[in-house]
Amino acid sequence: MPTITGGPTAGQTLSASSGDWTGTPTPTYAYQWQRCSITGPGCIDLAGQTAASYLAVAADVGCPLLVVVTATNALGSAFAASLRTAMIAAPPAPGTFAAKIDYPSGTSPFAVAVADVNLDGKPDLVLANYNADTLSVLLGNGDGTFGAKIDYATSVGPEAVVVGDFNGDGKPDLAAPCYGAAGVSVLLGNGDGTFALRADYPTALKPQALAVGDLNADTKLDLVAASYGGNSVSVLLGNGDGTFAARADYATGSRPEGVAVGDFNGDGKADLAAANAVSGSVSVLLGVGDGTFAAKTDYPTGSLPGGVAVGDFNGGGAPDLAVLNSTSDTVSVLLGVGDGTFAAKVDYASGASPKSVAVADLNLDGKLDLAVANFGANSVSVLFGNGDGTFAAKIDYGTGGSPIAVAATDLNADGRPDLVVANDGGNSVSVLIGN
Repeated sequence: MPTITGGPTAGQTLSASSGDWTGTPTPTYAYQWQRCSITGPGCIDLAGQTAASYLAVAADVGCPLLVVVTATNALGSAFAASLRTAMIAAPPAPGTFAAKIDYPSGTSPFAVAVADVNLDGKPDLVLANYNADTLSVLLGNGDGTFGAKIDYATSVGPEAVVVGDFNGDGKPDLAAPCYGAAGVSVLLGNGDGTFALRADYPTALKPQALAVGDLNADTKLDLVAASYGGNSVSVLLGNGDGTFAARADYATGSRPEGVAVGDFNGDGKADLAAANAVSGSVSVLLGVGDGTFAAKTDYPTGSLPGGVAVGDFNGGGAPDLAVLNSTSDTVSVLLGVGDGTFAAKVDYASGASPKSVAVADLNLDGKLDLAVANFGANSVSVLFGNGDGTFAAKIDYGTGGSPIAVAATDLNADGRPDLVVANDGGNSVSVLIGN
């Protein structure tokens, strides 16, 4: 008897086997897919659907399918029909996510980055393990699954991780701010997913976050760390060979926990935004263009802000800010005017104790959305953007224990964004494949 494999869902491909036939000479096979009634015995041929595979379509929803296989040789022909499939289901709504799959990390992963670190065209994961003093690399298989972790030593207490080509050799390198060492560990990549021993560069006290960008327009990547203990951001200009110049510090509000890079005033020069936990504000530092920055301007946020991200949420062409408020259980959205200033915040509910935010078009409607890791809720919240700078109410998905960081990218090459969440309390990373 012929058989059908594949998920009975519109938009999914079903495959038919010919079944077991005997005869000499060996027969050839022809296929005819049929849509069946749910109220009677009848099935009708689907015009032109005569291949061994069939892409279920919207018209099939609510109906089972079957395939008729005709075997033919010199002695004649015979046919057999498969069993019916289950009723074809409607596809999941865009921007929804499958249940999590967890992979072990080091102890207390505080951050996650996604990049092709072995240059095989498949996304890989890098985790910063705060209590293990390591970075874990999980090489991707290209289908949304990942291999076992390989660990690389950092200095004490890595709180974040960024990826960039710091020495211009075309191979991804890693950098991690180390809270307990007042410095950044840089690990140069070999291009095969492995990394050289670290080199450490001083920052101000207790760096908690790190961003990468060309801050002085010399085409070489630079680093900026949010230094919680220094009430500042530390700028480390890259030399282009994988080394960095001595830091220059710029004052922020009190206890910065997040930092992001963007061109907030449209002058082609990199600017900085730092989320200040104790001040309840985000500091904006406009760039001069040579790697130095003007004095901060502060904008109020919610209570205990941490993570900060940049995106054009209203399609106005100017970067906007999204800032997480850990004790307010909200995300503050500050729309950019385009001259380096920002409108007053508008708050949107997240889950409990949000710690990290990722910006991406999660439902493929051309409008930027937010994904928020909720440390106190063991969940990730998705807030769909309306395209005008406002956001719909959150939709929550389960993660591992105490999620603290989130990234959004396409992990399985299906054109749909997926989510990756680092779970501090679970010593794991959760992968949620997008529908």
